[in-house]
Amino acid sequence: MWKIVMVEDEQPILDLHKRILEKDNLFHVIASFTSPVEAALELTKIQADAFLLDIEMPKMNGMDAAREIRKRDQRVLIIFITNM
Repeated sequence: MWKIVMVEDEQPILDLHKRILEKDNLFHVIASFTSPVEAALELTKIQADAFLLDIEMPKMNGMDAAREIRKRDQRVLIIFITNM
């Protein structure tokens, strides 16, 4: 089972993506955040297989969050998501 962390500033979108992912027993969302700043603070406590990051978020965008993740884990999968 893949351990997933999601970061999306819009709670309804976050909830939808979580429901979609967890329909299949291949994925388990171990943490979700609406604040990329809060997520960055918690990264040292989280061991995930993949991060799903919104690109456009206030205070810290998905690209900046990805840089912070990469500083801590060079091998974790990072997937960018966006709501158009």
